[in-house]
Amino acid sequence: MMTLNLSDWLVGGVLGTFAVFCRVGSAIMVMPGFGDLMSPAQARLLFAIMLSFVLAPALVPVLGPLPTDPAAILLFMMLEVAKGLFAGLVVRMMMSALENAGAIISYQMGLANAAIFNPQMATQGSLAGALLSVAGVVILFVSGMHHMLIRGVIESYNMLPAGFSLPVGDMGKLVVDMAAKAFLMGVELGAPFLVVGFVLQLGMGLLNRLMPQLQIFFMATPAQVGLGILMLAFSISAILSFWLVQMEDMLSTVFLG
Repeated sequence: MMTLNLSDWLVGGVLGTFAVFCRVGSAIMVMPGFGDLMSPAQARLLFAIMLSFVLAPALVPVLGPLPTDPAAILLFMMLEVAKGLFAGLVVRMMMSALENAGAIISYQMGLANAAIFNPQMATQGSLAGALLSVAGVVILFVSGMHHMLIRGVIESYNMLPAGFSLPVGDMGKLVVDMAAKAFLMGVELGAPFLVVGFVLQLGMGLLNRLMPQLQIFFMATPAQVGLGILMLAFSISAILSFWLVQMEDMLSTVFLG
């Protein structure tokens, strides 16, 4: 009959579960939806602990041999936290695409100076950006994409194995690529508003040249705001659908590919 001494149980059970919590918990804390300021800190912590205990039986065996020296254990846990933060940051960066699109839309609507607190980015942002960011989180949970986010954290053990040093070069390249893709996606989402805004400004400029005595500013501002709100009302579903497809493609490529 096999016996398991206390030392083996501490290393294989408690320490392994805590290593899983370090990565899963740090990823949950920065992921959209789970790690937002709107979610209470206690709820986030309890969810991370619960998820770590659920995933520990499947993830502890893939951790490999765990260190026993205190200094080595501390370094191991710090690396796990860094890998979890990186996994959550990659997903969080895709949320910035909606904020970029919202900034473009607000500028074209003439509401660039009307700033509001954006709970997703934890900073001041545009009205349209805050609307799209909050709607994006709602769409993530309604569509079931949050399960894919959790799966992405699990699959990060294949991309960033436990016990190995951080591939700083590859991680930096991925962050730069994600930032570039988020910026490009924001421009693509706001492209219709750029075109309509350009045509509107061009028409107002020609009208001002034809009728200099006309107070064009008092006509342009209501038309700009009203047309922007109307376009946003009709296009917000297409904007969020396109963003959701791109989010799914990113998760499949980065974590599941």
